[in-house]
Amino acid sequence: MMDTKWSAIPYYFGRYNSNFERYLREDFSAEIIKSSGGTLGSILSAAYISAPRLLIGGDCFTALPVIFSHRDEIENVYWFDAHGDFHDEISTSSGFLGGMPFAALTGYSCDRLLKFLGESPINPTKCKHVGGRSWDVGEKERIQAVGVELLDAPPFEINSPCHIHIDVDCFDAEEVPNVTHLESGGLQISVVDDFLQRNAGWITSVTVSAWKVETKPPESCIRLLQNFVKLQARH
Repeated sequence: MMDTKWSAIPYYFGRYNSNFERYLREDFSAEIIKSSGGTLGSILSAAYISAPRLLIGGDCFTALPVIFSHRDEIENVYWFDAHGDFHDEISTSSGFLGGMPFAALTGYSCDRLLKFLGESPINPTKCKHVGGRSWDVGEKERIQAVGVELLDAPPFEINSPCHIHIDVDCFDAEEVPNVTHLESGGLQISVVDDFLQRNAGWITSVTVSAWKVETKPPESCIRLLQNFVKLQARH
């Protein structure tokens, strides 16, 4: 049975946010993981050592230590995100790290970070990107070229152990408006809720990132995540 207690990293790309920590404690009774340093590497290392199964973080890089620490149990990774997150240091036009975590997971970029954690990439053919609707030039082609499967919506059912990563900007912008990079449209929360409930027995770990860290998490997200925890507690 999965450990159903939420852990949390109250940082956004290395920057600590006291409001984010407060909301995580209040709304999820989360166990806070603190870092000894303020770099992205030290923060991810703290999460890697803690090896939680349920983690809420400020940015999508926080999914990586959870996936790596449980990789022996995971056959597939489902990455829910409005964006591709599939840039490297050359393809990015902004230099924003938030455009790189899925690429880093599959070994396409940020190899120094993987070496820092002492991990090798996850095979991209084991990864599914779900709900993407905002792609930079060439990004979709790169992600398909390495073997990642693109899904417009979650499958009805899965039949292998998997990790679920949810960037909440994958949701309908009208349901979850307080995200850092808002895009129109998106998945209905009820669709993702149904997917999690149908397939709870196959889900070995979950990561979530993030509404704007200085704001209160949307009630719809709180209900979705709390419903999943209640369901997992029965498995």
